[in-house]
Amino acid sequence: MSEVVNVRPNLFRRATKELSQDAVICWLIDWAGFPQSENADDEKLRRCGRAFLDALFAKWKDWPVELGPDIRTEVCQQEQGIDVLARVDGRYVLLIEDKTGTRPHDEQLKRYMPSWVGNIHQRGGFYGLWGRPSSAAPETWLEFGHYGGAEQRHQLAFKLEVPDASLRKERREWWRGALMAAGRGSVTRPRLGLGKTMTVGLWEPFLAFDEEDGRLDVSGTVRQIQEAERVLEEVSRNVSQRRNGTWAE
Repeated sequence: MSEVVNVRPNLFRRATKELSQDAVICWLIDWAGFPQSENADDEKLRRCGRAFLDALFAKWKDWPVELGPDIRTEVCQQEQGIDVLARVDGRYVLLIEDKTGTRPHDEQLKRYMPSWVGNIHQRGGFYGLWGRPSSAAPETWLEFGHYGGAEQRHQLAFKLEVPDASLRKERREWWRGALMAAGRGSVTRPRLGLGKTMTVGLWEPFLAFDEEDGRLDVSGTVRQIQEAERVLEEVSRNVSQRRNGTWAE
């Protein structure tokens, strides 16, 4: 009888095919989003899945992810060529490219990013986030956009919607002037359009970077967004005073 050697069991020594490993990864993330249960076995599996998910997020130490005790997960396998795509709490997305006996190639994760967000822009795509402070006027909002392709730029814009074509120029000029005044040098004049939805101001600079290593300063960027929201709220407070009168200065 051969000598018994205590080798730590490794699941991936048994599951040597990518699809087998993908299945286990999906299964664990599914359990991470399972509700807390009084069933002891289910609760152990939920905790195991949650520990696995937390370990994945812990890889990005410079961008901490805060998840509550109960989370929701949506997991897709082999969607648009992506090994594992997981959406967590409607806020985070994990793109996992599983490898067995090979290394990353052809910038797979970078190529997958446009595919899962439905990329239909010919110059490389546009990713956007939209938000409106609770006290802002209903016809205006903030739009953060990332433009790919040759442009490779980021932009935080003040947007305005004016359905009535006869009022667009007057409203555009008033909002643009008011935003630039309230922004105290941080709001710049955009290229002027005259459509139903218009950009009436740009917040620049928007992204903040660490002076030492050049990395994105998340806290500094959040402060920029908060200041832009303050300006939008300040200007919005003046809107009601002009609704029954002239909008032009």
